[in-house]
Amino acid sequence: MQARIIMLIAMMSQMYTNSEGNREIMKAFSYTFGLKMFECGEETHYTKAMAYDILHFWDVNHSLDNIKTGCLIICAMIKLELLSPQGELITPNMEGFVYASGADENTALFVVKLYKKCKNETLSDWNGCKIALEISKCFRRGIYQKNWIPDTSSLWKLHGDTSL
Repeated sequence: MQARIIMLIAMMSQMYTNSEGNREIMKAFSYTFGLKMFECGEETHYTKAMAYDILHFWDVNHSLDNIKTGCLIICAMIKLELLSPQGELITPNMEGFVYASGADENTALFVVKLYKKCKNETLSDWNGCKIALEISKCFRRGIYQKNWIPDTSSLWKLHGDTSL
């Protein structure tokens, strides 16, 4: 009985460590991705609502409804060479991007599979920006379910406007 309890505690500790590590990976992922989104926004004159969406992307209580934010997501993915000009995921590049954020193979594979699952579940008759936004909301839900939502509040200060 005592051995089982020790084993259970060890397994729970490992799960907590994995979740913490993956939250840090998602934070690094988000930082790089968010910078590209702001870069895209500067090119297209983003609004305060779009900036708010970028900075509060991981807040599951924040509804992502601004279709123009979806356009920023597409722009960032193309700039990071994660999407082809035809809108298809470039899987090796996405895996490399996640690895560069500190992920191991299992985490990188999960992120790619989650993106593909979300894309397959999204209605294809919407315009590209709406599709990107819906895929992103699905992706956020999947990361939330894994308990990998990063604390990105420290990144808000880098943008220079914590009131957003």
